[in-house]
Amino acid sequence: MNKIKLRCEVDGQTLEELLDENNISRKLRRSLKAKGAIKKDDKVLYMSYKLEKGDIVTLYSDEDNSDIMPVEMPIKVWIVLLA
Repeated sequence: MNKIKLRCEVDGQTLEELLDENNISRKLRRSLKAKGAIKKDDKVLYMSYKLEKGDIVTLYSDEDNSDIMPVEMPIKVWIVLLA
């Protein structure tokens, strides 16, 4: 089982905002939420849960995750219209 620990740096931040900030995919988020595998002090958390600065959230994943992390980057899309 993999454990991912995230530390909240902003008082009043929601769990969902913390996961967004740490590039946790929506697919992984849904899977963890369904399994009750997002916890703080052994208490299952919901996406709207308000965190306090310094809180540690642990994600428990049994999925095989690679070391590749998503990176936000610009992408250009070209559209060609033919008459």
